[in-house]
Amino acid sequence: MCTIVMDALRDSNAQVEADVQRVVGMKWWKPKASEELCNRLLHTIYMGVSGYSSEKTRSRAHRLADTVAANHTGMNIDHIFQAERNLSLQYLAPTPHVRQWISSQ
Repeated sequence: MCTIVMDALRDSNAQVEADVQRVVGMKWWKPKASEELCNRLLHTIYMGVSGYSSEKTRSRAHRLADTVAANHTGMNIDHIFQAERNLSLQYLAPTPHVRQWISSQ
């Protein structure tokens, strides 16, 4: 996608240039390479949970983002996982078997 946009910019396509500047929020900006454009447009987030997310998986997510020149953020969402688990136990009234499995997580 970014390569196609860059081709249009090199061909002096005024509409594409205006669209790019509108999307990135900078009326004066013109990327010099597709990687620069991808870095502005694409953002990836790896949301991992301790004990469930391996370092290999985190590394793959980071490498994939690097491959397409995307901005990448890695974060732990342990507190969100715990909150969801607690809400499930409190409000969904799971069966004893499911409650035991959720509690062990």
